[in-house]
Amino acid sequence: MIIRVQQLKREFTILPNRILEDARLTFRAKGLLAYLLSRPPNWKCRSNHLQTVSREGRDAVRGTLKALAKYGYARLVTKRDKKTGRINGREWLVFEKPRTPKA
Repeated sequence: MIIRVQQLKREFTILPNRILEDARLTFRAKGLLAYLLSRPPNWKCRSNHLQTVSREGRDAVRGTLKALAKYGYARLVTKRDKKTGRINGREWLVFEKPRTPKA
């Protein structure tokens, strides 16, 4: 049985059922993906931050992000300074609809 409370406009996230039905993903990966998709569009996804907002350790967070990347739900990108071209950090892009992972 699922018991729901009345939702207010900004207190919920809508997910496609295909995410929850994707048998390739663990429950941990589905939960992390749901959390990530609940963030605002301009939110920066970094693994160190995810460790601070959950009970998962560094290896669990990184492993789960890698699993999401394997199935096309995430991609780690390197950020570069526009003026110097130097590496300025990395962040994860997260996709609601899986994309073909880059090799």
